[in-house]
Amino acid sequence: MKKLLLLSLILISLSCSKKAKFSIVPKITYNSLQPQILKAGASNGGTTISFFFEDGDGDIGFGTNNLYLKDSRDSSIIQMKIPEIPSAYSPKNGIKGMITVDYLSALLTLRPDTAHINSDTLRWEIYMKDKAGHQSNTIVTDSLYLFK
Repeated sequence: MKKLLLLSLILISLSCSKKAKFSIVPKITYNSLQPQILKAGASNGGTTISFFFEDGDGDIGFGTNNLYLKDSRDSSIIQMKIPEIPSAYSPKNGIKGMITVDYLSALLTLRPDTAHINSDTLRWEIYMKDKAGHQSNTIVTDSLYLFK
């Protein structure tokens, strides 16, 4: 089911200097969550989370789970892979850009308790790790409102 999540990496700009301009510990900055209202479990549609990143040694995409989304409702964590960054972009010299995560409505459900029969609200706490094991700061999305 988690394979239905689509993660795309859009490189905004790459550092071209030989010395990194950023810390080797990844840093992320929240940008947006759109749309913020969804029908839970719908077979089409979803929400898109976007955030900026920077990493001084460019080792963020390395083929294993390295992006984490923690659901505020139950603290469950979804793990995803940030795609490998082609060496042609010289990521070892530092890299920054934007990451977008498309989260499908079909994967979003209402909690089963009586208080959430018709609607629910969640936020995600997001962080990433690089190949060296450095963990970024944690960002929190805007609220996502789900309805039946």
